[in-house]
Amino acid sequence: MRSAHGRWKTLPWPEALAYALLALLFLVPQSLSPASRIAYVGDSLESVAIVGFLGRQVVSDPLHLFDAGFLHPQPNALTLTDHRLLPSLTVAPILWVSGNPVLAYNAALLLAFLLAAFGGRSLALALGLLRLPSAFAGALFAFHTYAINEAPRLNIVSHGFVAFALAALVQWLQEGDPGARWRFAFFMLLQGYSANYHLLYGVLLSSLVILAIGVARPRVVLSRLGGLVLPGLVAGLLFLPVLVPYLNTFSGLD
Repeated sequence: MRSAHGRWKTLPWPEALAYALLALLFLVPQSLSPASRIAYVGDSLESVAIVGFLGRQVVSDPLHLFDAGFLHPQPNALTLTDHRLLPSLTVAPILWVSGNPVLAYNAALLLAFLLAAFGGRSLALALGLLRLPSAFAGALFAFHTYAINEAPRLNIVSHGFVAFALAALVQWLQEGDPGARWRFAFFMLLQGYSANYHLLYGVLLSSLVILAIGVARPRVVLSRLGGLVLPGLVAGLLFLPVLVPYLNTFSGLD
C-alpha cells in the first residue's frame, strides 16, 4: 500500500498549475482585474446577477432559490434561464466576504474551466491515454476556441461534469467497475445542479457512448445496462428539487 506521501506526490499538481495558467491567460483582461472586469455587458452581467442573487438567497431564503428578483410577479423566474446553482453556491463564500458579485462570478468562471480541463483529462485516461496526452486532451477540452468565446455564459462553460460522467460510464461498460456506475450517476447529477443545458447533452452523449461500445461488445454492454437503473433512479430523485420548478414554469406558460 502506498504511503500518504506517495499518493500526494502522484496527484496531478503539474496539470493543475498548467490549467490554472491557461485559464488566467485565456481570460485576460478580466483575469487581471477579477473584482471589476467582465467580458462584456449582456450575458456576463446576467451571470453576475445570478451568482449574486443565489449567493444571498441561499442565506436569506434557501427554500426559494428560484424566486429571482426580476420579472415580478412571475414565480420562479430563475427557471426562465439556466439556473447555474452549483457554480453560484460554490463561490458564495467569496460573495459573503467581499460583497462583490463580479469577483464571485470570475472565481466561478475559473473553477468551471479547471473542472472542464480535469474532466477532459479523466475521460482521456479512461479511454486508455497516458498521463501526458491525457493532460493535453484536458487542455483542449477546456480551452478550445468555442469555450473561450462562450466564457461570458457561466452555464455554457460549466460542462466539466459531463466529461467525468462519460469517463465513469466507459469504466463501467468496459471494466465493470461497481463504483463507476454510481460515479456516472453522481457526476450527471452534479451536471444537472450546474446547468440544465449540458445535462441534456450529457444524456445524449451517454447514449452515443453506450451505442458505440455496444456495437463492439454487445453482450457485455447488454449485461451491464441494468446496473445503471438504480443509480439513475437515485440521481433522478435527487434532481427533483431542480426539475419540479422548471416543470411548473413550463406548465404555466402559453
